[in-house]
Amino acid sequence: MVALGLAIGGAGGWWLTTPDTQREDMAFRVSAQVSETIADLGPKPRPYRYFSGCNDARAAGYESIRIDEPSYRPEMDGDGDGVACEPYYGG
Repeated sequence: MVALGLAIGGAGGWWLTTPDTQREDMAFRVSAQVSETIADLGPKPRPYRYFSGCNDARAAGYESIRIDEPSYRPEMDGDGDGVACEPYYGG
């Protein structure tokens, strides 16, 4: 059976001849690694700090506070797009 799997699928034959529990374990481990890698790609939320307003936040270096960050407050998100204290360039 192993020889048949290797002949049909080459290295992919391993998948055909491996017990279900091993395949499920392998799939779970690969899935966990992919999830960790994806999580590492995005920007990390900054620690929580309370700001009285956007001027205070910008002075502390917290410009463009995303909705997934603990310091985000809807009242500081003037246009309701999920990003508070965005830079204003006039216009």
